[in-house]
Amino acid sequence: MGCMASFGVMAQDDSTLSNGIDESADSTVLTSINDIINERQEVSQRLSLDKHFNRVWGYRSFVNFVYHSNATLTPDGTVATGVTDFNGGVAPEYKAKLGLALQVGRNYRLHKRPIANVAQFNLDFTGFDLSYNKYEAETGNSGKVYLNTQSFNYEGKEYFYIPWNIEKHELNYGMSIGPSLTIAPFTYAKGRELHYLKLNGYFHLGYNASAIFMKYDEKNIVATEDKSKVKTDENCFLWGHGVTTSFGGNISWRNIGVGFEHRSGKLEFQSFSTDKYSKVKNKFKAGLSRLYFQIRW
Repeated sequence: MGCMASFGVMAQDDSTLSNGIDESADSTVLTSINDIINERQEVSQRLSLDKHFNRVWGYRSFVNFVYHSNATLTPDGTVATGVTDFNGGVAPEYKAKLGLALQVGRNYRLHKRPIANVAQFNLDFTGFDLSYNKYEAETGNSGKVYLNTQSFNYEGKEYFYIPWNIEKHELNYGMSIGPSLTIAPFTYAKGRELHYLKLNGYFHLGYNASAIFMKYDEKNIVATEDKSKVKTDENCFLWGHGVTTSFGGNISWRNIGVGFEHRSGKLEFQSFSTDKYSKVKNKFKAGLSRLYFQIRW
């Protein structure tokens, strides 16, 4: 009988092992190994794709190496020079012979995810915009610069005219802010490298401060009359400031790009030597077109 009891217990154990699982369990909560593997693969692919597009829509900081193609300073009204024999005694439009600049800024996203993974609206801030322009001297028929032989009276005191026609070197610093739109037109293409190609357009409002150094070179100076009557005989320094607007666009791939920008504004200039040239402010319209090479990160 003892053997029969033992056999009965062993038989019961074998029955349990042969089932493998509890037959009373709900089969709907069981997941096959293949389903788990497929789910993990889908998650891995999704994370990889998200990481890829995070890189595509990255590169929000930028530095631009800029060349000015046609910087100009145009009098906003009448700016007297005191040179009666050149341009009727008023300043003409001055065109720069050389212009360079360096810009550093960043795009700040206005929404977390790009629209349809194609378009992104940003708020741009260019915190560093330093530029240099060189304006060569304006000459008369002699090929030399005519300086003023007159002075003027302001608030009961006699002052010199600012020698606008001599060689000028302008250093300008500004900051700007404004909206932009970035479009990645090929994010649905099969080739992943095409996803990185982006177009950007923007409009910025800025404020600029400018300093002008006017170089006096006696070798290239003649007077309209007797040279002893010339009212300017030294270098002249000016400062100015004003509001500017700019618009432009660029095309980039990964962290490199090229672009174009046009900037315009109104600046008021005044001499540092107010005891010699007075506190009169001279208004100019400033304009320039920019071509730039861009690095993004």
